[in-house]
Amino acid sequence: MDSHPPPNSTGHMGPAPNPAIDPTLHMSFDSTLGALLIGGLLAMALWGISGIQTFAFFYNNTRDRRGLKALIGFLYIADTFHSALCCHLLYHYLIKGFTNIHSTLIPVWSVNLLVVVTSVVDFIVRGLFTKRLYRLSGNRALAILIVVLSFADLVVGIYITARAFRLTTYLELEVISNLFYLNFACGTSSDILVSLGLTYYLLHSRTSVKKTNSLISTLLVYTINTGLIVAIDAALGVILFAAMPGNFIFLTPYVWLSKLYLNSYLASLNAREALRERNADVSIRFNTAIEFSPSASEPPTPLSSTLLRSEKRHSSDIGTSLSSSSRDVEMERLRDEGASKRFSRI
Repeated sequence: MDSHPPPNSTGHMGPAPNPAIDPTLHMSFDSTLGALLIGGLLAMALWGISGIQTFAFFYNNTRDRRGLKALIGFLYIADTFHSALCCHLLYHYLIKGFTNIHSTLIPVWSVNLLVVVTSVVDFIVRGLFTKRLYRLSGNRALAILIVVLSFADLVVGIYITARAFRLTTYLELEVISNLFYLNFACGTSSDILVSLGLTYYLLHSRTSVKKTNSLISTLLVYTINTGLIVAIDAALGVILFAAMPGNFIFLTPYVWLSKLYLNSYLASLNAREALRERNADVSIRFNTAIEFSPSASEPPTPLSSTLLRSEKRHSSDIGTSLSSSSRDVEMERLRDEGASKRFSRI
């Protein structure tokens, strides 16, 4: 008599595996390895774009200070390291673990390091955007709030990385899930504050000068497009983590986050030359981020106040010798000069 047990539901000999003991029976390749593959491929595409933008920055912007160039170089190196981590985790799970589905449950070191690298890049780029916002608005309280949230995001990201190295399986992520929520919340809220703050103060910087308003409209388009994309990506990560904690889908937008942030900042830097040429007679130097104006030691003031002071300062020089039309032309020129000086500090 044949003593071998009958084949189980999986087609193999022996007793059927217990889903409560073997969690891989509930796993789907689409929501685990498929999500990692999609996220990794798009992350590499964004790395290629950041490489082109970094080259364009160093090639075209010869007037920027060495501090800014060094910081951009560091950010690109960090982004390259981030891309290397993405490649490693894809190779580990898709190639080395090809015949071992249980390896998908075990965190690899490259996944853990992604959190801290993302937090560092986000903290630096968000700080540069916050500096731009402070120079535009002069709102110290708002800038401090964003810095505090960004620093909390960085600290929590470092702590998550340290705790993640102690995990033996992704099933233990529930233990540090509150830290993930805090990390996502701090990052997303600071991103939204930066985007909304820049939009608000640019809208309130409009004057009666048509060319200045045209430039402000262009800056608004850049701010809304880049800031909105980053904020949506950050919010999407926390929503997916909360809704589907048992798979890797939340990692797909997360691995893009730092790359989207870096590309948005590089795009704003590389757009300066085009804005200068387009608004040559407005003569605006748009955001060098580390470059300080001669009066950088003093708190910046809103653009409208600067324009008003500029008009008052030069009104006595116009005199009664100018006709009404000449006076209007002169005042328009002074408004442009005031806008130029104000935006030179952004």
